[in-house]
Amino acid sequence: MKNLNEILKSNKQVWFEIEKKDLQNFLQFAKNNGCKWIGGDEIDVSKDKCGNHMGIGNEKELGFVSMMCWVLNSDERVVKLKFSELKEM
Repeated sequence: MKNLNEILKSNKQVWFEIEKKDLQNFLQFAKNNGCKWIGGDEIDVSKDKCGNHMGIGNEKELGFVSMMCWVLNSDERVVKLKFSELKEM
């Protein structure tokens, strides 16, 4: 799996599209890469929930991305990736 640090080196943010079957795996990926929730809380993979669209900023803060933002975003500094494809890198 490609390292999150490599992705964030040249990008302000990375947004992920996550399939339902991978939601817990995504939270584990974020935690393993040193991410915390935007408010500073630790990620608890056994209790926390995430959505199908999540974002991680270059300070390793994790948050939800609304469908409206996902569709209407035009900022080239935000990279969108499918989490399932990242696992294959």
